[in-house]
Amino acid sequence: MRRRQRLAVAVVELTGLALAVAPEAIAAPLYTVTDLGTLGGTYSEALGINASGEVVGESFTSNDVPHAFLYNATGMHDLGTLGGPFSTGSGINASGQVVGNADTIPDVGSFAFLYSNGTMQNLGTLPGGGFSGATAINASGQVTGQSETSNLQSHAFLYDGTMHDLGTLGGTVSIGTGINDSGEVAGYSFNSGDVSERAFLYSNSTMRDIGTLGGSSAIAMAINAIGEVTGYSTTAEGTTHAFLYDGTMHDLGTVPGVASTEAIALNDLGEVVGEAGPVRQGGGAAFLYDDGTMLDLNSLISPTETPDGEIFLTAATGINDNGQIIADGCYLTELGENCIGESRAFLLDPVSDVPEPASLALFLTALGGVGLVRRRRKRETVPSEAAFRRRERAQPLAIRDDRDAINDDPQWFWHGPDALKGRAEFSREAPKLCAISAPAMAPLCRTASQESRHSYQAIDLIGVP
Repeated sequence: MRRRQRLAVAVVELTGLALAVAPEAIAAPLYTVTDLGTLGGTYSEALGINASGEVVGESFTSNDVPHAFLYNATGMHDLGTLGGPFSTGSGINASGQVVGNADTIPDVGSFAFLYSNGTMQNLGTLPGGGFSGATAINASGQVTGQSETSNLQSHAFLYDGTMHDLGTLGGTVSIGTGINDSGEVAGYSFNSGDVSERAFLYSNSTMRDIGTLGGSSAIAMAINAIGEVTGYSTTAEGTTHAFLYDGTMHDLGTVPGVASTEAIALNDLGEVVGEAGPVRQGGGAAFLYDDGTMLDLNSLISPTETPDGEIFLTAATGINDNGQIIADGCYLTELGENCIGESRAFLLDPVSDVPEPASLALFLTALGGVGLVRRRRKRETVPSEAAFRRRERAQPLAIRDDRDAINDDPQWFWHGPDALKGRAEFSREAPKLCAISAPAMAPLCRTASQESRHSYQAIDLIGVP
């Protein structure tokens, strides 16, 4: 049995009401929550976690530019860049090696990196390419991600000292999003004609379409040691649901009360985390799925107030085999109950072992009219910056001009078919061309000036019809 052993209690008292609980369930809160802080700015996002609980992601520095970070027992550390202003850490292995993408000299481009023993190494590109980005790394140091090619397409790669082109499912774009210790790669690719995205599993030198949940598209986000793949797919009804693939694609359903779910990561026990939503104004709520039950992680943490407000988890982005979870979130106001400021990275540590979800679900249902009313009410949040950036990484498609989000500043605009290939153009006094290599990273199109530093928040990558 792959599951962790569960701690049991018999009775929980809440507001004077004694409830008998199944032996497998335990009392909430089930996780303690740590704000990982920032590199001196106001924003941080967690993107990867290893077996030791070390976390990687990106954070604003005191100069309000995003840098890759490594968080460990001594705090959050800036990993620097490849010489340019920006970097993002996307994956970490058990040895503490980190991969992601970083800018070189300004205006040159963003490239996949491997950070090891205090040094950031540029992994280069596929032959003829102008940008790349890494998403994941396995125990032996093999890396996957996406790179531009000589014909201005963007292809998934596997790096083992040399960068190998994994091809596509017939379209012009593919990306590797996860890799296991056997060298199997999960990701997604456009099909022929770039009609829709399809989840793939790359194994034995072959890229294979693993299907959908009845809809036209699917995105694979992660793969575990035994080859299980998770991600999300459209259904026949047109909604988006998280899936777990083990030779067959299984619909993981949704959290009660929300329309869609997107799985982002899983561990070797088959536990899946991601984002459920939308709730009000497009924001999401972090979920944990295990053994047939999906739970809102906000119901499993203490509602303790902090000087910054109450923590609300918008998306869970990683989980290790010890049950530690990384999540993006924010602090809620008391009035309006919307997020204060920009997103923050959080680490969830199990108080004891996570309970059997089926038993816990019954327990939480029984408590629904009492202790969880407040938390359901708190789920009305505005979309966070992390949500914008996560969706960009998850959709390497076309670029939308969202001028309302930047006060009608007409600096961003459609850039024709090149948008599909990961290009966007910045036009003001001095045009800037930069590479977007979603979903693995954040080679985001950013302005060169501090006054326009938030304009990239308005850029959302959406599906090509």
